[in-house]
Amino acid sequence: MNKDIVRLYELAKPYKRMYVYGVLFTIAVYSITFAIPMQIKKFIDTGLASDSMSVIIPIVGFIVLLKALMQVSNIGLHYFFTVFENIFTRDTQTILLKHIMGVEYSKFKSFATGDVISRVNDDVKSIERFMAIDLSSLIKNYVVTAIGLGVLFYLSVPLTLAALPLLILVPFCMDLIKKRVREANDRIRYSNGKVVSTIEQILSGLYIIRSHSYENVFIQEYTSHANSIIHNKKKMALYQGLSGAIAEIVIALIMFGVVFGFGGYLVFHGKFTTGGIIAYYTYIGMLLGPVVSIFKTKLTVQGVMSSVDRIDEILNLNSIDSITNDIAQIAIDKEETKLIQCKNITFRYGTTSVLENINLSISKGEKIGLVGSNGSGKSTLISLLLGLEADYSGSIEIDGHDIRGVTNLSEIMSVVPQEAFLFGDSVYNNLSIGINTCAKSIENQLEQLDINYITDINMKTSDRGSSLSGGERQRLCIARALVRNTPVIILDEISNNLDATSEKHMYNVVSKEFSLNTVIVATHRLDVLKNFDKIYVLKRGRIVEHGTFDKIIKSGSEFSEILHSSENTRSN
Repeated sequence: MNKDIVRLYELAKPYKRMYVYGVLFTIAVYSITFAIPMQIKKFIDTGLASDSMSVIIPIVGFIVLLKALMQVSNIGLHYFFTVFENIFTRDTQTILLKHIMGVEYSKFKSFATGDVISRVNDDVKSIERFMAIDLSSLIKNYVVTAIGLGVLFYLSVPLTLAALPLLILVPFCMDLIKKRVREANDRIRYSNGKVVSTIEQILSGLYIIRSHSYENVFIQEYTSHANSIIHNKKKMALYQGLSGAIAEIVIALIMFGVVFGFGGYLVFHGKFTTGGIIAYYTYIGMLLGPVVSIFKTKLTVQGVMSSVDRIDEILNLNSIDSITNDIAQIAIDKEETKLIQCKNITFRYGTTSVLENINLSISKGEKIGLVGSNGSGKSTLISLLLGLEADYSGSIEIDGHDIRGVTNLSEIMSVVPQEAFLFGDSVYNNLSIGINTCAKSIENQLEQLDINYITDINMKTSDRGSSLSGGERQRLCIARALVRNTPVIILDEISNNLDATSEKHMYNVVSKEFSLNTVIVATHRLDVLKNFDKIYVLKRGRIVEHGTFDKIIKSGSEFSEILHSSENTRSN
């Protein structure tokens, strides 16, 4: 529990000033609230006994004034915490999204997209409700309890001493069920992530699902996770009902056993007044709810810590910045980049070796081919070149500078990935994102690539560009690289979504438009590499041969086999 409190304190710490304001508002509200029963006691014991309206009217007027002040303070309190909860959500989601975008790509791929969405949205909302409502209520309840106990002792020490032992029963009983609450919440959060992930897969894979009649498979998967949520929410309802029953029993014992029983005894013996017992009854009623809520918060903490743990699982992933702290940071003049070198690069996913002892050199303006079968390590090497991974041995350098310390790497390199991706935005914004360029420049690039299916650059594309064919998306991604016109252009299997005619046209445009750029191409279609300066052949994460097309084709080794296989595939 202490560890949980420390973690929650860390979450609340940036907002401690806001919590101070909240406490002050709360003290104002409940100081007024607790003043009202004292005035009622005064009305009964003094006002009514005086038989004089001159005594009664000021008391009644003061009670009305207190009620008005209380409502004004309540408005301020509600406004304050509404603003706070939205600020907390914005800040926490911003921290998460920034961290996600800075985590090594390979580490993040182990998380299902739907599960991540659930963590960023649902779990953050769960914590937000606790931080803004439950935690503020906890502060309020402590303030109320402190004021209330003071008032109760002021009214009657014997009555208060008699009531206190019964309150000890509440935390004892709550401790018996808090572990089960935590376990049930863990299972609910896990299943909720699976539900969102399943929905995301259904929406993304609708074409395959319907084509192969997988509907029942996914409905069963969704139903299984949804039933798990229902089952564990039933358990939660049972635990919450049990805690509520315990609280009600304690309240009944204090209200009727202590206040009316023992309090009535004191009145009969002249040691307490009728107004006093009514005021005490009112105060004990105002106090018992907050006292029980304090102990119930222990159960709430168990639930919210499930969400905190799920968020921490993402935040605890090492970011690239944390890995590269010891590497000197530098911004390179992108127009002066001359040499890219991989020196003894070894990279692993966990214990699995993906790249082993990679050494290569790329001079400015060279055209480089990366060749290999599926799983040979081409795309992983590209990820390293782009700075998407940082935890590897050896170094990748640009003009002698480790790329993990190059702060403007994205200004030096552009990539056209295997999976052509477009944002759900206009064509213009998709192609100009992150740079300043005019509409005319965009239109020129579309014309160069013979992209005649885009009649208006302000046309919106759907999420991921799903309203376009794979080839249409791919050509727009190539256009994006043309518009960026960085010194280094990386093309990762861009032929996958293009027919033979489009492919030939694309490479002709690339050769013409990128004649002065350094170009790195990973491909299976090896005939496009005939005029390249160097070709590196990868097999099981190692470079097994390299040289010009003509040189290594004569070796009759790995490259020849890949070329022969590629030609057979295309002829078929």
